[in-house]
Amino acid sequence: MAAADALLVVTPEYNGSLPGVLKNAIDWASRPRGASSLDGLRAAVLSVSPSPRGAQWAREDAVKVLTVAGASVEDRAAGLGSSSAVLGENLDLPALEAVRSVVRSLTTVPVAA
Repeated sequence: MAAADALLVVTPEYNGSLPGVLKNAIDWASRPRGASSLDGLRAAVLSVSPSPRGAQWAREDAVKVLTVAGASVEDRAAGLGSSSAVLGENLDLPALEAVRSVVRSLTTVPVAA
Protein backbone atom coordinates (compact mmCIF):
# COMPACT_ATOMS: atom_id res chain seq x y z
CA MET A 1 0.00 0.00 0.00
CA ALA A 2 2.90 2.35 0.67
CA ALA A 3 3.66 2.45 -3.07
CA ALA A 4 0.04 3.07 -4.09
CA ASP A 5 -1.18 6.39 -5.51
CA ALA A 6 -4.72 5.76 -4.27
CA LEU A 7 -6.95 3.19 -2.57
CA LEU A 8 -10.38 2.05 -3.73
CA VAL A 9 -12.33 0.20 -1.04
CA VAL A 10 -15.29 -1.85 -2.25
CA THR A 11 -17.36 -3.37 0.53
CA PRO A 12 -20.54 -5.28 1.16
CA GLU A 13 -22.55 -4.63 4.30
CA TYR A 14 -22.33 -7.14 7.11
CA ASN A 15 -24.64 -6.78 10.12
CA GLY A 16 -25.09 -3.07 9.45
CA SER A 17 -21.41 -2.21 9.03
CA LEU A 18 -18.32 -3.11 7.07
CA PRO A 19 -16.97 -6.65 7.44
CA GLY A 20 -14.63 -7.17 10.38
CA VAL A 21 -11.83 -8.47 8.16
CA LEU A 22 -11.85 -5.23 6.13
CA LYS A 23 -11.89 -3.12 9.30
CA ASN A 24 -8.97 -5.14 10.64
CA ALA A 25 -6.98 -4.66 7.42
CA ILE A 26 -7.50 -0.88 7.60
CA ASP A 27 -6.50 -0.91 11.28
CA TRP A 28 -3.26 -2.77 10.50
CA ALA A 29 -2.48 -0.42 7.61
CA SER A 30 -2.97 2.57 9.92
CA ARG A 31 0.14 1.73 11.95
CA PRO A 32 2.43 3.19 13.01
CA ARG A 33 0.25 6.21 13.74
CA GLY A 34 1.59 9.28 11.96
CA ALA A 35 3.77 7.28 9.57
CA SER A 36 1.43 4.65 8.16
CA SER A 37 0.89 3.80 4.52
CA LEU A 38 -2.58 5.38 4.80
CA ASP A 39 -1.39 8.82 5.91
CA GLY A 40 -2.55 11.24 3.22
CA LEU A 41 -3.36 8.43 0.76
CA ARG A 42 -6.29 9.31 -1.48
CA ALA A 43 -9.13 6.85 -0.97
CA ALA A 44 -12.67 6.29 -2.19
CA VAL A 45 -15.40 3.89 -1.11
CA LEU A 46 -17.94 1.86 -3.08
CA SER A 47 -20.49 -0.41 -1.42
CA VAL A 48 -22.73 -3.12 -2.80
CA SER A 49 -25.77 -4.79 -1.32
CA PRO A 50 -28.74 -6.83 -2.43
CA SER A 51 -30.87 -4.47 -0.30
CA PRO A 52 -32.11 -1.20 -1.83
CA ARG A 53 -30.01 0.84 0.66
CA GLY A 54 -26.80 -0.04 -1.16
CA ALA A 55 -24.83 -0.90 1.99
CA GLN A 56 -25.09 2.72 3.12
CA TRP A 57 -23.97 1.99 6.69
CA ALA A 58 -20.95 -0.01 5.53
CA ARG A 59 -19.96 2.82 3.19
CA GLU A 60 -20.35 5.44 5.92
CA ASP A 61 -18.35 3.34 8.39
CA ALA A 62 -15.60 2.71 5.84
CA VAL A 63 -15.29 6.45 5.18
CA LYS A 64 -15.11 7.12 8.94
CA VAL A 65 -12.51 4.40 9.60
CA LEU A 66 -10.32 5.47 6.66
CA THR A 67 -10.50 9.11 7.73
CA VAL A 68 -9.53 8.31 11.32
CA ALA A 69 -6.68 6.15 9.95
CA GLY A 70 -5.29 9.19 8.11
CA ALA A 71 -6.45 8.62 4.54
CA SER A 72 -7.71 11.51 2.43
CA VAL A 73 -11.15 10.16 1.53
CA GLU A 74 -12.87 11.53 -1.56
CA ASP A 75 -16.23 13.21 -0.99
CA ARG A 76 -17.72 11.17 -3.80
CA ALA A 77 -18.85 7.65 -2.88
CA ALA A 78 -21.40 5.28 -4.36
CA GLY A 79 -23.61 2.51 -3.09
CA LEU A 80 -25.14 0.00 -5.42
CA GLY A 81 -28.41 -1.21 -3.98
CA SER A 82 -30.47 -4.10 -5.31
CA SER A 83 -27.21 -5.39 -6.74
CA SER A 84 -28.73 -8.44 -8.39
CA ALA A 85 -30.90 -6.10 -10.47
CA VAL A 86 -28.22 -3.53 -11.41
CA LEU A 87 -25.26 -5.84 -12.10
CA GLY A 88 -24.84 -8.71 -14.51
CA GLU A 89 -26.70 -9.18 -17.78
CA ASN A 90 -29.02 -6.21 -17.26
CA LEU A 91 -26.35 -3.71 -16.24
CA ASP A 92 -28.00 -0.56 -14.96
CA LEU A 93 -26.41 2.47 -16.67
CA PRO A 94 -26.96 4.93 -13.79
CA ALA A 95 -25.28 2.43 -11.44
CA LEU A 96 -22.37 2.06 -13.85
CA GLU A 97 -22.04 5.84 -14.10
CA ALA A 98 -22.02 6.14 -10.29
CA VAL A 99 -19.08 3.71 -10.15
CA ARG A 100 -17.29 5.52 -12.98
CA SER A 101 -17.76 8.83 -11.18
CA VAL A 102 -16.15 7.53 -7.98
CA VAL A 103 -13.23 6.01 -9.87
CA ARG A 104 -12.77 9.22 -11.89
CA SER A 105 -12.67 11.31 -8.73
CA LEU A 106 -10.01 9.03 -7.32
CA THR A 107 -7.86 8.89 -10.44
CA THR A 108 -8.02 12.57 -11.32
CA VAL A 109 -4.97 14.38 -10.04
CA PRO A 110 -6.09 17.26 -7.82
CA VAL A 111 -4.98 20.73 -8.85
CA ALA A 112 -2.72 22.37 -6.30
CA ALA A 113 -4.18 25.51 -4.76
